[in-house]
Amino acid sequence: MANEENLQRYGNERPAPTNEEAVKAGRLGGIASGETRREQGRLRKAAETLLRATVTGDNKAVLLAAGYSEEELNNYSLMTLGIVQKAIKGDVQAYNSVRDIIGESPTQKVELEDNRETAERYEFYSAQAKRGAIKNEQGLHQEEPPKGAQVQ
Repeated sequence: MANEENLQRYGNERPAPTNEEAVKAGRLGGIASGETRREQGRLRKAAETLLRATVTGDNKAVLLAAGYSEEELNNYSLMTLGIVQKAIKGDVQAYNSVRDIIGESPTQKVELEDNRETAERYEFYSAQAKRGAIKNEQGLHQEEPPKGAQVQ
C-alpha cells in the first residue's frame, strides 16, 4: 500500500524516467494487469461452478421442504434460503441483500427543482456571455437573472 515511506519522488535525488523506461514500466504494468484479470476470471468461474453444484443430503431435504423444485437444488438456492432466514430473524445486512436480490433497492431521488434552477442559471449566464453582456471583472452591464437563480 502506498504511503510516505515507499513513494518514489522525482526531483534532485531521482530524475524522471526516460521514454524507454516509461514504456518498459507501462508494458510490465499491462502484463501484470492482464495476469490479475485472468486470475479473477478463473476465480469467478470456479465460484459459479460451486454455486451451481447440486446439493445433496440434509441440504437437499431442507430445500425440498422449503418448496424448491429438483432443478433449483443448488448452492445458490441454499444460500438464498439462508439469507432469507437470517433476514427474518432481524439481520439488517441480510435484509438488504434480499431486497437487492429481488430488485427492490431504494433509488436515489433527484431534486429536479434544484437541477432546473442550475440549468436556468447556466443558460442565462451562457446567453449573457455570448451577447457580451458580461464584459469583464469590473462588472459593466448585467441583466436580471431568472426567478430562483441565486447570484453570488
